[in-house]
Amino acid sequence: MKPNFVVTALAALGLSATMAMADSPVRYASASGGQVVVTGGLEWLVAANGCSYSKVLASGGETRWQIVVNGERLGLTNARPGCPATIVTGS
Repeated sequence: MKPNFVVTALAALGLSATMAMADSPVRYASASGGQVVVTGGLEWLVAANGCSYSKVLASGGETRWQIVVNGERLGLTNARPGCPATIVTGS
């Protein structure tokens, strides 16, 4: 797909893109197990149990991860029975 076509397609959908700032997913191991995926300034955790979570900072400085229901759309995993709704990973 040519870059001009992509920009034209995004503009037609009412979206914008900056070619120089395109984010590629970066993956790294999480200290609490699993893998953290960073893209577009957002962080997701693919936990050791195979469930995907979105990072949320809670009061008190602890990090909370909320379940991602339709993670497959983001290249993650979908929620399924047995996935905790929230994971807390210290401050």
